Amino acid sequence: FKNRPASAFQYETMVLYIDQLVVVDKYQKKGVGKLLVEAVYQIAGENAVKEIQLDFWTGNEHAKKFFLKNGFQFLNHKLGKRLQ
Repeated sequence: FKNRPASAFQYETMVLYIDQLVVVDKYQKKGVGKLLVEAVYQIAGENAVKEIQLDFWTGNEHAKKFFLKNGFQFLNHKLGKRLQ
């Protein structure tokens, strides 16, 4: 859970953040990921959390397709640059 305090840009809110969600290859395409997401929805509901957030690596089209199919929407884009 992440408590996001109020600022000039947002109201205070509590967010359930999915840090990692992985399904081993041999269990993919069998509904396991959907069950995990449904468990997250239940945890959010039990804790009166109204928003779930996550991120995934650029180029991970499998994750992108899965999360969009399960009702997630893009909120923003995050950029980075490695310096040597």
